[in-house]
Amino acid sequence: MGIPLYIFLIIYLIIAGVSMVYALLSLWHVFNFAHLDTASYFTTGIFIGGIVLIIFLSATFILPIDWNTTIELLSTTQNPSTTLGL
Repeated sequence: MGIPLYIFLIIYLIIAGVSMVYALLSLWHVFNFAHLDTASYFTTGIFIGGIVLIIFLSATFILPIDWNTTIELLSTTQNPSTTLGL
């Protein structure tokens, strides 16, 4: 019995999507209700730069993975004394 890796990708994408909605609502709140001065532009720029960095690093680590690989949880072919039984 195994779990395919793409299940973890789907979970990650759901979490990333919820985070993106939160980030967009945060930006909307800043532009509608904050005083638009240098500090708000600066912090908004840092916020968007952090999002771009996270997306770039995620893509760098996620793209080379073969998502069709499965993680075996219960293996019956190995010696039982060497497995953890997970």
